Amino acid sequence: MSRYEFHSALPPEEVFARLSANARQGRYLGGWQEPEEFFSRRKGERFRLGYTGTVPARGFVPFCGTVHAGGAGSIVSGGFSPLREMGIPFGIVGGLFWIVGLRWGQPPLLFTILTAAWLLILLGFFTSIQIVFFRNRRKIVLKFIEDNLLR
Repeated sequence: MSRYEFHSALPPEEVFARLSANARQGRYLGGWQEPEEFFSRRKGERFRLGYTGTVPARGFVPFCGTVHAGGAGSIVSGGFSPLREMGIPFGIVGGLFWIVGLRWGQPPLLFTILTAAWLLILLGFFTSIQIVFFRNRRKIVLKFIEDNLLR
């Protein structure tokens, strides 16, 4: 995952005010919403920012970032993290897979290694899809941050 850091001349609350003014608040659920819509959610000094694109599609990992005071303004930092987005679902699926395997009589250590390898392969596949298919959306989200949250 690439980590991005932006230096803004605005204080943190002004950055969040601009974020809520320029992006729809709430969670993008992957439905057929308005094309080319930005969506965001805030939790403390953390936020998530995503983009639906011209054709809404499921699977885009939003920008997960933080805003904190730094110097004369604030620092916006974060990145697109498939592990952060898919960590809990992967953990649940891996745990269920492991429990079912043990119930079927698989050796615990070997099946733990197999489960971990399986989850890493899935994470690699999901990450490669993000890189290949959603590269332009990432660029658009980063441009949105540069244009709206820094000045």
